Amino acid sequence: ISCYASRVSDPQCFSFLFRDLTFFNRFKDEFRRNESLAQMTTMAASVAHEIKNPLASISIYLQLMEKMMEKNGMMTLEDSRQYLDIINEEVERINKIAVDFLFAVKPMKVSLNICNINDIVKKTAKVVEGELQAKGIEFKMNLATSLPKVFADSSLMEQSILNLVKNAMQAMPKDRENPAISISTYMDSDMVKLSVADNGCGMTEDTMSKIFEPYYTTKSSGTGLGLTVLFKIMKQHGGDVKVHSTYGEGSEFTLQIPVPQTERFRLTDGRQ
Repeated sequence: ISCYASRVSDPQCFSFLFRDLTFFNRFKDEFRRNESLAQMTTMAASVAHEIKNPLASISIYLQLMEKMMEKNGMMTLEDSRQYLDIINEEVERINKIAVDFLFAVKPMKVSLNICNINDIVKKTAKVVEGELQAKGIEFKMNLATSLPKVFADSSLMEQSILNLVKNAMQAMPKDRENPAISISTYMDSDMVKLSVADNGCGMTEDTMSKIFEPYYTTKSSGTGLGLTVLFKIMKQHGGDVKVHSTYGEGSEFTLQIPVPQTERFRLTDGRQ
């Protein structure tokens, strides 16, 4: 139901618009189910691909052990240790892939409470300041004053910010002059925005189009699920994440969280 003041001279005249949203809600729920199914299919295919490599490695070393036993009739613990160590490493690798996959797909427990994003940024900054200083990376915080509060899960937001700062540190070339990472907060329309920017190596257009895909990574180590989980966290907050990057110059990730209606009313009353 929507209410509008009618464009007539009588100020007491209003118009009411009634909409039946049954079909719309049914379509929206169906779209979400289809979208979730598509994501699960993509991730399952990615998991299968990731597991194939360590399984192939295990198979090869088991065959080598079998051939050695056929040749010598036995195998000492010392001879088998070199193979068993590698097999154990690959088993642990498969286990980590499975654990990370379950974390990425299982329903996320989100506890939304009214809070100030600046407080979360300051708390996270204390965790990373020492490491940034040790690496010689300048750290800046540009936090907006009088920022409206938002509904957020403080723990998940800390995890998200920390993940972005860690990524920025890893993307910083060792020979970069005046390396710097900054965190900024500001109000934009009906959104509170938080950006993490760096002057690191940046990304190509092709890389940017894939960074939120499960298991996609440009790093030599890592699962490639960090940004996938970040995207999921922001969607659970009713928000979004945007990225802007220039190859060779740096990247900026912007987290967006909607301002609750109560805070909008408070801001409006303050302006009046």
